[in-house]
Amino acid sequence: RHGNKNKMVVLEIVLTHARDLKPSDPNGKSDPFAKWKLINHSGKVVAKGTTPVIHNTLNPVWNSFFTTHIRHKEDISKCYLQIKVWDKDVVGPSDFLGYYRADPETLERVIREGIDKEGELLPDPGTHTAKKLTKKVAAKVRIGGTPISGSIHYRVSWKEKDN
Repeated sequence: RHGNKNKMVVLEIVLTHARDLKPSDPNGKSDPFAKWKLINHSGKVVAKGTTPVIHNTLNPVWNSFFTTHIRHKEDISKCYLQIKVWDKDVVGPSDFLGYYRADPETLERVIREGIDKEGELLPDPGTHTAKKLTKKVAAKVRIGGTPISGSIHYRVSWKEKDN
């Protein structure tokens, strides 16, 4: 049926919190925030968002809710979710705290089961753009990567919407 292709999907992404982040500031704390991207199979960023900065903590609670529209449900099954956690500095660039990537299968399971997912933060695979993140690099990080410190907690859900 062609009717299904006319359905938009409203995707809801919630970055709830992070735990046990590494300290990055002289006071033994960090000022963490997270940036996420939903990236399709060809490396195009479909949606993205940033949480607010939470000051002086290693266990930030964001409960940041993001909504984005996708053409149809099949598009979600080809996407992955990338989350990077940073420490906001007053002067200079933000310090990298960790990286998490949910592959399409994990993302689909989180949506289907309606679960809150915890992901261990890993070292950055050395790329800062989605197009450079090859399957080989991603597999190396996933299999051989040692968690830096901490974890990110998130939830993803969707609902169909008529155009």
